[in-house]
Amino acid sequence: HSALIKGNLSYTAPNHVVVSNSHVSGQVTYHNQTNSHSHRMWPVWWRVYGLIAIGVLALAAVALFPQAFRRWNAVSRSSYGWALLSGFLAMFIVPIIIVATFLSVVGAPIGVFLALLWLVAAILSAPITMYVVGSWIAPKLHPVLIMLIGVLVLGIVEMIPYLGPALGVLTLWLGTGILLIYLKRLYKRPDYSK
Repeated sequence: HSALIKGNLSYTAPNHVVVSNSHVSGQVTYHNQTNSHSHRMWPVWWRVYGLIAIGVLALAAVALFPQAFRRWNAVSRSSYGWALLSGFLAMFIVPIIIVATFLSVVGAPIGVFLALLWLVAAILSAPITMYVVGSWIAPKLHPVLIMLIGVLVLGIVEMIPYLGPALGVLTLWLGTGILLIYLKRLYKRPDYSK
């Protein structure tokens, strides 16, 4: 069969289409479709992998250190608003301090130390927030079950477009804020008189 197209032809396919009997009076535009579906799915699979990895870390951490998570959860109950504010401010202030120590050259070792601490705090922020969320829902369960509930709830919400990334930022703020407040309460001024 022959086909006459009076105008332009634009098509998307894995390969060029060659039809000898076809005639197009205008311009033919070809768009390669190869791997377009896999490219769209890549961010979804990456987020699923990230959530599973963080979930495994969270469950392992609470199984090894349940008392630490109980203490961090107590901080969140007494200073929830301050924890969010502290985490928000720390997200800007800590990187500035780290960069300043590197720019001073002699303070570079301190910068490396602070950067490593900040990385650990950022990684711990998700498990801490997951435990806090789980304790809101079922506070009297075993710590591992509390964490599992938090992992599932935050994991499901994280998959929602637009809401997920915003929740990720709030998770960072709350978790790091809880850690900072907890460390501040633990800190005692050094006594140089002895």
